[in-house]
Amino acid sequence: MLLVIAFFVGLALASLSGGQARRDLDHSAARLVSSLKWARERAVLTGRRHRLAVSQVGDSAWLEDEADPLDEPGVFAPSEGPWGRAS
Repeated sequence: MLLVIAFFVGLALASLSGGQARRDLDHSAARLVSSLKWARERAVLTGRRHRLAVSQVGDSAWLEDEADPLDEPGVFAPSEGPWGRAS
């Protein structure tokens, strides 16, 4: 009987830790979607192209936009605001 209880306690603990990982993933996905929506809105309002940049290590991402699309097309810099690299 003790073995059965230990088995179910182990299952419960495993599911709780997996639940936190799932919540973290859901939060990260929601943040990414929010940042891409923000970039689209900014692109529409400013007429500048925006892009999502990812570090070569892969542990961070940020939004960039063209600072001067007429004089320097294709030159991107981190966006200002909540999704730029500095924040």
